[in-house]
Amino acid sequence: MQSNIDYNKFAHDKISMTYDQDHTEIYNEIEQERLSMLIWKIVKMSWKPNPIVLDFWSWTWNLSAHFINSWARVVAADISQNSLDIITYKFWNSVETQLINWTDLNEIQDGTFDIIWIYSVLHHIPNYLLAIEECMRCLRQWWLLYIDHEHNESYRNRSDLFWALKNSKESRGPFKIIVDTLSSPKKVIKKCYIYIMRLFDAKFQYEWDIHVWKDDHIDWNLIHSTILKQWWKILEDSQYLLYRWGYNIDLYNILKDSIADMQYVVAQKL
Repeated sequence: MQSNIDYNKFAHDKISMTYDQDHTEIYNEIEQERLSMLIWKIVKMSWKPNPIVLDFWSWTWNLSAHFINSWARVVAADISQNSLDIITYKFWNSVETQLINWTDLNEIQDGTFDIIWIYSVLHHIPNYLLAIEECMRCLRQWWLLYIDHEHNESYRNRSDLFWALKNSKESRGPFKIIVDTLSSPKKVIKKCYIYIMRLFDAKFQYEWDIHVWKDDHIDWNLIHSTILKQWWKILEDSQYLLYRWGYNIDLYNILKDSIADMQYVVAQKL
């Protein structure tokens, strides 16, 4: 497991400067608006004017910025020092940072935070259920844990409607592919590198995604069991359709209430 963690740290240090540009499924207007509304909602649920929030695996700014706007005190935690340095540069003294070791959260005391937010990260962690338990330990009694942006069970049995939405993405003809290739040689090098690595490891992922396969994926039933085996209460358990850059927006708006590929849960420590 340590080798997974070490390479994960190496990979995320390496991609930290381009993470925002590479992840258009997160850094788009629709997803950012959804996150902004949810963060305001969760902060209000805490009934505290300035809750202390742990942005668990913070990357380079995504959630921290929204929490600052909701008057929360933010601690951004990550295994990538490069990502934390970018946050410090962007927000100066508005966000505290915490380098974590990723096998546990021994750097953080019990009952430190009012809200802990886990967004689009569990699939990177070898023992993601232990990570959830550690976050639960670091939360104060009566306060809130939020887990979001991991594929739900229906994602692995996607309907024809989902594939219709995926196929609605803007078509890239041969000319556009050539232009994109010539204008971005780094992407070509990256794709070649991934292709070569997959000759040796069919499950190689450039960003070291681990639990993203049919036989190894995030199991929401296990997440629920992990939360409920302790004295916790699930306040909200919802699914949603993630907007990915290039989707036909009219078709997305028609389908978003009918199909879903992501899930989130809000739990309270009793």
